[in-house]
Amino acid sequence: MAASRIANVTAAVLVGLGQGARSSSELADRMAALFEDTLWIGDPPPDGAPGRFVSVASAQRDPVAGVAAAIEAARGERVIVVAEVQSARVGAELLLALVAWPERAVVMVGEAEKSIPVCAIYRREDLLERARNLLASPSSPTSLETFLSGLEVERVTLARLGLGCGPHPLFAGRELREAC
Repeated sequence: MAASRIANVTAAVLVGLGQGARSSSELADRMAALFEDTLWIGDPPPDGAPGRFVSVASAQRDPVAGVAAAIEAARGERVIVVAEVQSARVGAELLLALVAWPERAVVMVGEAEKSIPVCAIYRREDLLERARNLLASPSSPTSLETFLSGLEVERVTLARLGLGCGPHPLFAGRELREAC
């Protein structure tokens, strides 16, 4: 019997988009094992990478446009987005903890000062119109704070998610202090 995957949440990894190049294939594999709909946003994926590729217009190649593209392309009711630079730090436990967390328009893990959080889950219906407007606008990039203004945004720590801090298998033996 094949394992079930989560159908009402789309998982997306932001690749490139001004964040530097790192391999996100392992994260995409972890996401595809958990979620029916997996997106690769930004730079094209390597051959054999799971998920659907979603391009971001060259004029809007920034992380917030990547979040907007993920929200627009998602098939699920909610969308988990992980920035490529955080991909090695995000395991199945964190992804599943966000899915299980009480729904809000946005739930973020990580520092408030960062332009894109370590990981976040977005309720698609709350952000779809904003995402489409941002992607249709040829204007300069917007901040995540501006994109989310007026929405119910909850910032959580690993401890609040029940995952603890410090070296943890979730982060392949690395600490993630900004999320604690």
